[in-house]
Amino acid sequence: MGGGTTFFECEKMQNSPIKNANFKYIFLSYNNEGLMPLNVIRKIMQKYGKYDLAQIDYQRFKADKTRSRNHKASATKEYLHCLEK
Repeated sequence: MGGGTTFFECEKMQNSPIKNANFKYIFLSYNNEGLMPLNVIRKIMQKYGKYDLAQIDYQRFKADKTRSRNHKASATKEYLHCLEK
């Protein structure tokens, strides 16, 4: 997704694969640095069945030099979105 992608476009792209998936369970791992906010993912998945969310905080892996980092936070949140269709 390019820099001009809107949240609406992200939501539109996410809806089709979830709606058409032929599975009982769908899991999506997504962190707090992604393009779509947590509430948008929740809203999409809740439309298609029983939704649950697990969250874990963890220290960021620092592979780059501190002075040139794009992300200044020392920790990030990982979300596991769970859908039972």
